Amino acid sequence: MALSSSVAAQTDCYDASLELSIRSSLNPADNGTRISLPQPTRWLVNIGNGQNLRRDSCTDEPVAANQAIHIDGHSLLPDEVRNVLETEGVKLTLIALSALSQDGIEPYLRSHDWWLSNVFAQAPETDTGHLRLASEKNDAVGGSWLLAKRHLDETGQRIKLGCALDCNLTYRLTDAMTLRYHLVVNDETKTPDWIAIDKAVRGHILGWFTKPQ
Repeated sequence: MALSSSVAAQTDCYDASLELSIRSSLNPADNGTRISLPQPTRWLVNIGNGQNLRRDSCTDEPVAANQAIHIDGHSLLPDEVRNVLETEGVKLTLIALSALSQDGIEPYLRSHDWWLSNVFAQAPETDTGHLRLASEKNDAVGGSWLLAKRHLDETGQRIKLGCALDCNLTYRLTDAMTLRYHLVVNDETKTPDWIAIDKAVRGHILGWFTKPQ
């Protein structure tokens, strides 16, 4: 599905990349997290107040944004990352980078702690160190996962993974920004190496981070 030209950043303004400052609308004075997005024509960029970045805006960069979404994440990946995903039998679809406000951090952490203390409290550990509550499908993928303690997010927290029609991970890349991405699993009789996948995907996305000039 292609993004409408009325809501997608286009190369006539932003060339080969788009510089964003991902920040919360509740704290516009914040400098945010600086990111250089590849394929600017393919991103849906929310700039607050229900507005998306238009192709003809030619806004000075970095553009202040609350969220950036790409629906074909696989196309963003270099060969070395695609090779990891293909080896594990998955394809990356949606990628979302979202600001997390100061007011939003506390409920985010409460929800995370609740899952750890309640949902995963009695979950069996797999031979790879993950906790898993299997779905009724009784395959090797479906259900809720808490990835092994040896693989944490960028703030030192464990990572939750949910698999139904697809698999999605959401965790913090910084104190004030979350990463969410979705995976389509080709063969649900085999469990992919979640850690290898996330190391490859996250490592590439962290390469988009830039420092203020």
